[in-house]
Amino acid sequence: MKKLPASLLFLSAAVYLTAQADFDVITVFAVLICALCSAIALTHKSIWSLIGGIGLISISLTMQAVIKQPA
Repeated sequence: MKKLPASLLFLSAAVYLTAQADFDVITVFAVLICALCSAIALTHKSIWSLIGGIGLISISLTMQAVIKQPA
C-alpha cells in the first residue's frame, strides 16, 4: 500500500504529458518511461523507479534548457 502513491504520481505524470504536450517522439518516450516507472514502483525493486524518475526529470530539464537557449 505504501508504494501506491509513487505509482500514481508517475501515472498522473504520464496522463498529463499525454493530454498537454505536443505529440512528438520525445513526449512519447517520456510517457512510456513514466508508465514504466509507475509499474516498477509497485514491485520490490521500487528504488529503480526513483532512479528512473530522477533521470527523466534531469534529462527533461537539460533538454528544455538547451532548446530554449537563444541562438
